[in-house]
Amino acid sequence: MPIELLSTSVSPLFQISASPEHKFPIPFEDCLTATQHFLQHASEYGVDPTRIGVAGDSAGGNLAAAVALRLKKNDKKKFPPLKLQALIYPALQAFDFQTPSYVSGHRFFVLLPVKMMTGFWIKYLNNNMSLVDTFANNEHTAEPKKSRFASFVDRHFLDESVPRLVPEDVSVDLPDDMKDLLNPYYSPLMAEDADLSGLPNTYVTVCGTDVLRDDGIMYARRLEMAGGQVRLARYPSGFHGIMSLSAKPFYLEAGKQMLQDLTTFLRHHL
Repeated sequence: MPIELLSTSVSPLFQISASPEHKFPIPFEDCLTATQHFLQHASEYGVDPTRIGVAGDSAGGNLAAAVALRLKKNDKKKFPPLKLQALIYPALQAFDFQTPSYVSGHRFFVLLPVKMMTGFWIKYLNNNMSLVDTFANNEHTAEPKKSRFASFVDRHFLDESVPRLVPEDVSVDLPDDMKDLLNPYYSPLMAEDADLSGLPNTYVTVCGTDVLRDDGIMYARRLEMAGGQVRLARYPSGFHGIMSLSAKPFYLEAGKQMLQDLTTFLRHHL
């Protein structure tokens, strides 16, 4: 699980990225352990412990968000709080694979196809690749759709003209190898509203042609509703992974702009 310590000219930032060789919760626990260690020993590295953030792109954005959730929940007295989290086109939920951005991914060419993304989620969950079609068709959450968890991935967050779901108090009993679908450390959008309150200053990047676009928008909206400080940076012409195309020989202006915007935010807020 690659974890890099980046210099932002003012303070360190953990950049978290993901690899699929281990199922949940091992990658999450690795990232959490590394972040906790650094927070606890920051002075040994010559770092101000009050000016540390986490960041990640794609699956790394999932892990960064999960680490921030976990640190906020139980570790306030043991570790200094994170200053911020930066989530770059993050993967945040495996509940609904038919959001508008996923539907667009079915219809048009995208660099991160829907079934590829569902496959990544399944590898992280239980590695049962026979479930790809089940996930892509939203057949895996038939029971949870009747519960409050459906309100966490509400189309109202994407379009306020859509009536907001009224959550029901229904218990959910998933098979053992599927239970983590609703675990917020696996899928941060499954966090309860109360757990989203008090998270660090958050920067979320979304791209117009990315199947993960709506994940980021919904998370940003829910954080705002919980009273958090959030900046949602939208790049309508962008696609998944575009920030890596910010320098020659593989260069796109939108990728460069995205990186510059992120860097500016970090310099001003970290």
